[in-house]
Amino acid sequence: MRSLPSSCLLLSVLALVLGVCLGCGTPGHQGGPTEVVATPRPSPAATATPPVPTPVVPTPEPAPTETPANRLRLDDASVQYWSDPNSIHDLISLGDTLWAASYGGLVAWQRGTFTIYGMQEGLASQAVQALAVDNLGRLWVSYADVDGYSVQTDDGWLHYATRRDAIAGEYAHLLNSRRTHPRMWTNRPESGWLWQPRLDGRVEAYDGTRWRVYGTENGLTLGNRFVAVAQGGRVWAVGDGIAYAEEGELWWQDHTFFSEIESPEDVTDISVDSAGTLWMTFAGAELGGLIRFDPAAQRWEGHTHEMNPAIPTRAFGMEILSDGTLWVMGEGRLSYHAPQRQFRGVDLEITVLSTATDSQGQTWIGTQE
Repeated sequence: MRSLPSSCLLLSVLALVLGVCLGCGTPGHQGGPTEVVATPRPSPAATATPPVPTPVVPTPEPAPTETPANRLRLDDASVQYWSDPNSIHDLISLGDTLWAASYGGLVAWQRGTFTIYGMQEGLASQAVQALAVDNLGRLWVSYADVDGYSVQTDDGWLHYATRRDAIAGEYAHLLNSRRTHPRMWTNRPESGWLWQPRLDGRVEAYDGTRWRVYGTENGLTLGNRFVAVAQGGRVWAVGDGIAYAEEGELWWQDHTFFSEIESPEDVTDISVDSAGTLWMTFAGAELGGLIRFDPAAQRWEGHTHEMNPAIPTRAFGMEILSDGTLWVMGEGRLSYHAPQRQFRGVDLEITVLSTATDSQGQTWIGTQE
């Protein structure tokens, strides 16, 4: 049994068999409020603050019929290596089910039983990119090639044809979600604004009554793919560069990337710490790592493998825990940094893209193809 130093977490490796050809079809849902494009004005509107909804325990969802090709036999090893044709972009442990997002479909694992969800089971695409959990405990899915979100309900998968339809239709359930993703929506507990990146590269916020859209006319860079909100209200958008503003402000401050980032597409994930500063992982053709932007000093702080061998050579994901511990997933290792401590790494000889910790304290690792 392998353990991670100073974390008391058990380590397992997840790689799912997803070589299944799925059908097609995109159910739709129309409707929603009208768009209000944000334009610079001297005095921005005050932020709305609705009451925080109370989470409830979700009802277990019925699983679709499983095909024999999706069944895998487990052994007693504490660290298990399986092969797959798809990369595991995101992982969530929800109840007794481990959910894995890949471009081959969404896979649910329940102690040895695998079920794959795709278009035949109600998803809009098999190219699942990111996962989230709302304040009711329901699983949400976003896609790499389709607009909109899908949510798992008691009656199966419900797909909203556009992201706006989903945000407006499920606004009360998405506020203070149990788990969000910077490629999907995000908000902070003290605010009633839900933020998300748009497919056209702008970012937008919804306060329950109207949309506010922010683009280059507000100081943002082009091609924004990630949005994160700090506890204090600072909003970060990352695309062709970075930009930030306080929630409710119309003017954003932009900044160029860290010099080692050759292309905006090299940025793989973002997160914001309790101090409101931005962290990013990146993976270029030959160089990658972890970087931090300090808005007060207006400078980047870089952490690369060349400077610190505990950092992955190329980094693909990250997570900041409530105690301030920072985890970095990447090529060849899983690294972590506790507050006031040095970075330490666990060498795995695999490329780590995502992680999730289940109810028993086991950490599952999603790998590259």
